[in-house]
Formats: sequence, C-alpha cells, structure tokens
Amino acid sequence: MASTNYSLFLISLSILFILGYTATAQNLTAFLSEARLPASRFHVSALYDGDDTIYLFGGYRSGSREVLKYSISTDSIQPAGTLPEPSYGGVSALHPNGNIFHIVGDTNTKIYQYFPTNQTFREVSSLPRVNRYMAHVKPEPDTVLLFGGYLDQQSFTQINLTSLTCESTRTGLPVPRPYPAAIWVEDQNAAYIFPSGTGANRKILKYRRSSNDFLQLATDFPLANAIVGAVWVGDYGFIVAKDWFSNRNNSILKFDPETEQVSHVPIGGDETWIENQRASIALVYVEKVNRVYIFGGNGVLSDRITYIDLGEHETPTTTTSVPFPTTTTERPTVPTERTTPPWSPWCPVDDQMEPPAQCPPHEEDPTFMPYPYDCRKYFQCSNGQAICMQCAAGTVWNQNLRVCDDETQYPCDIITTTPRSQRA
Repeated sequence: MASTNYSLFLISLSILFILGYTATAQNLTAFLSEARLPASRFHVSALYDGDDTIYLFGGYRSGSREVLKYSISTDSIQPAGTLPEPSYGGVSALHPNGNIFHIVGDTNTKIYQYFPTNQTFREVSSLPRVNRYMAHVKPEPDTVLLFGGYLDQQSFTQINLTSLTCESTRTGLPVPRPYPAAIWVEDQNAAYIFPSGTGANRKILKYRRSSNDFLQLATDFPLANAIVGAVWVGDYGFIVAKDWFSNRNNSILKFDPETEQVSHVPIGGDETWIENQRASIALVYVEKVNRVYIFGGNGVLSDRITYIDLGEHETPTTTTSVPFPTTTTERPTVPTERTTPPWSPWCPVDDQMEPPAQCPPHEEDPTFMPYPYDCRKYFQCSNGQAICMQCAAGTVWNQNLRVCDDETQYPCDIITTTPRSQRA
C-alpha cells in the first residue's frame, strides 16, 4: 500500500510541474477520479455529449463490447448498453441534432447510430475499407474527417453525418500514419496530425480545409516510437505521449498552432512515472469545467480515470473527486498492489526469436509474420525491421486476419515457446 501511495504522490507532482511549466499563468491541478472503469482497457473511443456525460465505447481487453457513461458532476460511471460486436480503435462523433455515431474499428467497416435513451444501436453506414486507430476531427458540425489508421495508413476519409455518406482516398496522406492523433484549429480552418508508432517519418502534417491539401511541417515531432493522444483545449493542442521502446521521453506536450512548434517537457528519469504513464488513452476536453479527462490506457492505471484542471472554470454542482491522495479507497475486487508486470504489446527484449523471413525494406501495407513456436506472439514489419509483438491474455495471433483473435474462436495447438537453451 505504501508503494502505491508513493507512486500516486510522485505522479501528481510530475503532472503539476509539467503543466505549470506549459501554462505558468494558471493554477493547474491533476486529480485521480474515485470512479473506476469496470476492467482494464485501452484504445477506447470517448465522446462528450456537450452537457454532463462522456460516453465510452469498447476498448481492447475485456471491455470491447461495453458502453459506459461517465458523469462529470457526480464523478460516477455506469453501464450504458452493449455494442453489437467488439470494438476497439474506433471513432465516435456527435451530430448537431444529438445523434451519436460510432465507427467500430477493430476488423470491420460498420458505422452504427447509438440511441442513449434506450441504449440500442442501429447500423447506418460503413467505411470503404477495414481500419482502426484512426485520428479524427470535426471541421463542420455534421462532418468527420479520418486520417490514417493501422490497416489503412495513408487513407483520408470524409464522412457526412447527415447523409451518412463516405468519401475516401487510400493515398490521401503524403506519408503513412498507423497510430495518429489530430486536433482541429478552427481559426485556421485546419487540422494538425501528429505521428505515432514506429514510422521513420516524424513530421507533423497540416491539413488545410480550404484548399483540401496536406503539408509537412519543417520540424520533427520530438518523440520517436511514441503512442500519442491529443486534444484541442481552446488555445493550444494538449498532447500526452509514451515512448514504448526506450521508456524515456514520456511527456505532456503543448502544440502552439501560431508558431507550429511543440514545447517538449520531459517527465525526467523517475521510474515511478515511467511505470504509471499510459499509452493508447482516450482524451476528452470539457470546456465548461476547463478539464482534460484521460480514460484507460495501456499501463498500470489502465482502469482509472484521470482529469487535469487547466485553470478557472465553472464548478460542478457536486463532486466526489479528490486530488491524488495520501490514502486510497480500494475496490474489493481490484488489488492496489500489482503482483505481475502490466501487459505490453511488445515482447520482452530477452525473450525473442528470429523472424521466419526478412521484412521488405518498404511497404505500402503492414507486413505481419507468425512467431515460431508461440502463437501468442507475432512479428510486425516496420521500415525493414521485424518487431516482436504479443497478444493480450485470452487472444492468439490469427495470421489469416492479421489480428489477435479470441482463443476460443481461433484454436492454437502450440502455445509454449521453445526453451531458450534449445534455440539455434
């Protein structure tokens, strides 16, 4: 318990220091919500309804079909329906008339309309190709733009939420963006797309709506191999980044669209922060309380909700949330001490074999290869290099679909890695 409390205390100090640096004129505070997600998850799709509710759709691990609703005023979370099929890496959007639409992501193309009153779904449209982990913005109230994605890395898609029509170009982006994040800057009528993942090109892209074209900014995004989340907070882009491969440069970043520069504020070498920093998070900005909410993520705090106060705001009518505490309230079913390391999508460095074949030096589509002797792992090619990845618990690699599949739906005969002493 003492270790957990000390970790939370150091996280609070780290966030307060960083945010104070990026916006020194404001009194900023980080909070850990008392509400918790029912189970760990990441790649959740989050949507703010403009009032008091943030809806959460799906997510990798155990929540892939869950819909949850988080109340800002009461700091509470409740179930709000069940998705027709598993969804992670999807996108959710709000129409001006109040309709909510959800793009499933995962391994299909379906677009559903969600009805909060009776918590049901209706299939209304589809994407032209399977994709997930897309970045998205809303340039107009009834228009959604999708950039890149894991399975369609240079795609550019426009969706009209009124007519429910899609226009998509597979090579719309000048460079691949497998795990992008994006913000919309209304004053410029432009979007900025930040790179994520393992690609060599780290340029920030700018999409100009008026001329319908893309530019690559001159400066590199400051983090390589980062998993990024971004949200527009009224004056600047608020970015949370996690460098998985080096476990360094974990940062909160500030992007200024006037100068088109990123302020890089390192977290420092504190192991507690590195352990608890999360990737593949869902970020939501709520203007009326001037807060950024962070949901889930791939890390120790993957079932937690964090929010960061950005300054003066309208106080909610009631709240039970508290700052990172010196004591914690435990859920009986969730231990506060973790006895095993958190799951990571990357294989341990000391437990990897050679890939069965060479990766192509350049590729238009992602290349995947099965892992010898252990179907819980696989190789993904990136710029000619084979990167060992591992599936989450309860899933195994399906080479036919190129996804981690439910082990009950895709049986695997060999699940034991050959002992290292027997390897060539």
